[in-house]
Amino acid sequence: MGSQFAIIYDIIVAAVLVMAIFSSARKGFVSTAVGLAAGVIGFLCAISLCGPLGSQAYDSFVEKPLSEAVDSTLDESMGSITLSGISDMDFDKIKVSGTLVTDIVPEYSGTDKAVFDLASVDFTGTGFDAGELKKFGFDGTEDISSMNGKAAEFSRSDIENRGLGKLITAQVIAVRLMDSSLFGDISDYVSVIGKTVPTVFSTAADSISSGNASAVRSLVLTMIDTSSSVKAAVMDHMIRPLFTVAVQTVIFLLLFAVVSIAIAIVANLLKVVNKIPVVGGMNMFLGGCAGALKGLLSVFVICIAVRFLVSLTEGQVILLNDTVISQTYIFRYFYNMNVLNFLT
Repeated sequence: MGSQFAIIYDIIVAAVLVMAIFSSARKGFVSTAVGLAAGVIGFLCAISLCGPLGSQAYDSFVEKPLSEAVDSTLDESMGSITLSGISDMDFDKIKVSGTLVTDIVPEYSGTDKAVFDLASVDFTGTGFDAGELKKFGFDGTEDISSMNGKAAEFSRSDIENRGLGKLITAQVIAVRLMDSSLFGDISDYVSVIGKTVPTVFSTAADSISSGNASAVRSLVLTMIDTSSSVKAAVMDHMIRPLFTVAVQTVIFLLLFAVVSIAIAIVANLLKVVNKIPVVGGMNMFLGGCAGALKGLLSVFVICIAVRFLVSLTEGQVILLNDTVISQTYIFRYFYNMNVLNFLT
């Protein structure tokens, strides 16, 4: 979605770097270096503080009222329901229509998603125990060599990061879950959460309670990935990460701006060095070099903002999705750098 406009990100990177170099060359090395130092200090301070502050904000303003709202309307059963029947599964032994998942080649057809017919999924020899999944709609007497997961669409990133076998397992369980009595309880549970958290953070909860197949599968996947209960999957691994990323991003940008501006005021007082004839030419050259570094720092800040927007919109907005970003020539290298993973 919006892949044809991916070049816009590269243009932004080029524009930021060029402007930073020329602007800094005019300012000179000393003032630019101080400004660069301000940015680096602001960046490091923001990274150090945004995590603890984000977690504290979640604990104080989200987790407590959520827990009180849930405890006052529902029982604690959601905290004890887990997927014990797949704890020892070997997902690579799953077969779809007789073919091992490791031999299946996804057909993306020019998109980042592939559709699979899961009408016949074979869990034989995988460690899948339907008898331990009765609460999720299984009765324990099913023929696990031919389970129906209907049709499902998986993204390239999910297939690469989680594995096709795990996705298929989650799909089959989600299909059964939506036809079980447990799903009504889960819907009530996440509905309370959806009404308590700010609207922008309630999308996941609302999607689950409304029976969105992809959202329910996402819940099951989270339970598989984290070996957690329904409650922990929703609260700790779905709502909490989204909220803390939002708070951490806002705190990061504010701290970065405040510290950078404060030190930049000092840098402005040092422009007089450019008037010294002996160092003027070299001052301009070194200023441009320092400006390039300053521009790179600005690109990192832009990447952080884009990461937040992609997470907030769940990749459903034009330009704000990983598919578009992966097709850029330059921006994707900055966007995927490990130094930015402090927000995840």
